[in-house]
Amino acid sequence: MTKTSTNYIFLKSSNHSDLLVRNIIGVLAGGFIEEYKSVCFVMLGEISSEINNYIEHYNNSRKKLSSFDSDLFRIEIMTPIVLDTKEDKAEINKSLFGANYPSAYLVWKLHSQILSFDFDRLRSGDIVTIVSSTDNPSSLATYSYIKDLISSKCNITLRHICEYQYTIDKEKRELNKTLIDCFVDVSDSIVVGDRTDQYKSGMTIMQTAVAILDQKSVNKGCIPETNNNKNNLYYTPLDLNSPSVTNSLYKMDLLLQLSNMVKEQNSDIKKWIRNNDITCSSIDDVLSKDIIAIINMYKSTIDSIPIDHFRISHTNPYLDNFIKNINTTSVQINGLKVEEKRKIWLKDIVEAIRNVNMKISFSKASQEKYNRSQTVSPHIFDNSLLEIPSPSFWWEQTNLSFCHKAEGLKEAKMLRSYCLDLWELFFEVQKTKVCDVLNISECVLSSENYNMLAIKNTQTGKRLSEDGIMYMISSVRNKELIAYSSPLTGFATIPNNEYDICINNRLYLHQDHILDLKERSPYFQAFIYNYSRCIGGFSDEFIDYIQRQLTDDDKHDEDSKGRNIFKQYPQFRHHIGIEII
Repeated sequence: MTKTSTNYIFLKSSNHSDLLVRNIIGVLAGGFIEEYKSVCFVMLGEISSEINNYIEHYNNSRKKLSSFDSDLFRIEIMTPIVLDTKEDKAEINKSLFGANYPSAYLVWKLHSQILSFDFDRLRSGDIVTIVSSTDNPSSLATYSYIKDLISSKCNITLRHICEYQYTIDKEKRELNKTLIDCFVDVSDSIVVGDRTDQYKSGMTIMQTAVAILDQKSVNKGCIPETNNNKNNLYYTPLDLNSPSVTNSLYKMDLLLQLSNMVKEQNSDIKKWIRNNDITCSSIDDVLSKDIIAIINMYKSTIDSIPIDHFRISHTNPYLDNFIKNINTTSVQINGLKVEEKRKIWLKDIVEAIRNVNMKISFSKASQEKYNRSQTVSPHIFDNSLLEIPSPSFWWEQTNLSFCHKAEGLKEAKMLRSYCLDLWELFFEVQKTKVCDVLNISECVLSSENYNMLAIKNTQTGKRLSEDGIMYMISSVRNKELIAYSSPLTGFATIPNNEYDICINNRLYLHQDHILDLKERSPYFQAFIYNYSRCIGGFSDEFIDYIQRQLTDDDKHDEDSKGRNIFKQYPQFRHHIGIEII
């Protein structure tokens, strides 16, 4: 059956991505074969001219070999697709997301880039591969966006490859483990590079290339095991647990060895050199300048990897077999034109490589799911998750601060207190006094004035987007964003600074005045208890917190009064109402 599908590989532009692409091109040049017929790199940002040149050389080489039964350059590399931001709404996003603007804008930028991709080009059987790392957690959003965009398309495989970035910084390593938890949970990721010697990044990037290309070599949410038990100081292609990749790398090395031997007029292949009238200067004619360019790319890529990380063995185990095969060829070339000679030379090489007997034995170690760290749970307040770009972070963190398990945490109590302070300000203080210190602005989320694309792929964001309106609260004094209205907890606060709000000799939003609900006036406790019952729609975390803070007797007394909040608190009409959206 003719292969028609394409593997679209989404990469964030970086030097690391360039190195990964070079590794992938090298593997493909060596004859890697899969169920798809082509690969297309989709770059989020830009692509280097060097990579473009390598792809051009690769495809030219593929054309030159098309008339032979070649084991090399089998899969087509399509013209790369570069996705850039359509428009810049930095100032609008900054005003909307406040302290979390940098991460929110980053996610929005990624979303804008993705939207510029023509998803109508996808066909049944195609593969979309998202490549990310713990150094680039914003790719979680990338995965989420693409998943939504292709959900209606039939028979499209979505894969997510996460590369664990090793660091000597202990705190950063712990954060990376936290991020991995998020990748596994949210994205059903394939996690690579989590070895005991994970500092050997040269092996890690080869594992990543394998995970991207060879779908059969990995299981989702699992660590790719190395094949066999490494007994050398470095890894080799035999440790990659992908027969096809291992074959490809060794075959590329045979091409490199041949190039070197011709240049050196190596005695081992003198028979072939003599019979074919090949000189030192004619190696470019033998292999073509395009193939030579790919060989040189492959060599520079391998050479860039530290020798104690990953390398082809000093002696390719299949080299002797290759030399034997190529020395058996003898064709009369006298009187032939250069172009005719070139075809004969290339045919000799192709046949010699194809006849190399590569019997690669793999133990195929079992794949085990990544062991989740115990440092964080999706239901436990953890401020370190601010490192994960999410424009809805403060909505979610304020909500998590009301969890029972977070009650004893200092930062969580501050968020709760600031949230409850805003409830008090809007309930107890006269409107004119509140407006002297706080500015309340309406945000119509459906309006083109505000870009909410980045937020729609979180559960909180979807709820906000469905409501279509939220309110932003900022300081009159310095215009700084303080909080948003929240469908989860009434308010989502951003406790970055002490806002120094003092009304009627009472401090609000201040670190020296941190109070839980039970530490506030009985009148206010009764109000928020009744309001949450009357209006409804708040999160379970918020409702459970209120229930825990009031005594059973107080709750019984309030239950007996009924649920007409405006009848019980008529003065509430004279204050700024808390509209739950």
